[in-house]
Amino acid sequence: MMVNSFSEQIGVFQLGKQSDTAYLAGTSGPIQPLRIIEDGPVRTVVEGLFLFHGSSAVARYLIPATGTHFDVEIRVFWFEKDRMLKLAIPTTLSQGECRGQVAYGVQRFNRKDEELVAHRWVGLFDEVTDRALTIANKSIYGFDYGDGELRLSLLRSPAYSGHPLDGQNPIVPQDRFTPRIDQGEHLFRFRVDVGSYANRYESIDLESRILNQPPPALCCYPAGRRKKPAPLVQLSNPVIRLAALKMAENSNDFVIRLFNPTDRPRETRLSWKEETNHQRLFFKPFEIMTLKSNPDTGEFHLCNLLESEK
Repeated sequence: MMVNSFSEQIGVFQLGKQSDTAYLAGTSGPIQPLRIIEDGPVRTVVEGLFLFHGSSAVARYLIPATGTHFDVEIRVFWFEKDRMLKLAIPTTLSQGECRGQVAYGVQRFNRKDEELVAHRWVGLFDEVTDRALTIANKSIYGFDYGDGELRLSLLRSPAYSGHPLDGQNPIVPQDRFTPRIDQGEHLFRFRVDVGSYANRYESIDLESRILNQPPPALCCYPAGRRKKPAPLVQLSNPVIRLAALKMAENSNDFVIRLFNPTDRPRETRLSWKEETNHQRLFFKPFEIMTLKSNPDTGEFHLCNLLESEK
């Protein structure tokens, strides 16, 4: 409540000793604290067992056989009191600009070492050297950065309703146990990717959506042998985001809301699955565009966010 940064590092998780790994992993005997647990034609998975005071963490690094990205999955068993846990990602982009996703936009951050907020992704972008690194997250918001390092805020464990008073008296009673926030088991997942400035900036929005909203898997029997159905609506430009598709409030039309998540003009071709009619659309940087359409006629009409036609 009284701070806006957590720049002082008081410790780091260390690889556990082999004598401690059996208890942490639940195995019948000790295992190596860092080892490859999966190595096939699709991906390699490396698992590490880490300890810090009374807490532990199981980190898995999922490395695909092709591509430039890798995933990090961290299962934390957190029992520290009055502490902040961060995941530090060092890079060589010391001159890179820090950016992150916000509601229908991208924010450029310039307050180093302060606690900041972004939605599904953050990244460092260096337009001069044409390099960038992005991190898509699942279910976290806070972070800070400085000197080419991104530090993602995972957990914070102050006392519940621990309001400081005069700065002299302790925040919590000193003669009894006081519960803390964020104790216990927590699971985090991140996707780290690198590439050119344009590649990362154009791709990260879609990648972060896929990480946060994976398609559900259905068990069907017998297995389907029919032709795969086409999407209800189709966009020719993968950068343009379909933010909403719903029935109109006062008609039988569909409302289609599109968004350009980049700082450059974009163009796309919008059509229904039958492609009986299509509409070429031109977007300004970060523009939200809403249309009404009826699949039977295939016509598209621009409207505002309240569904009134322009």
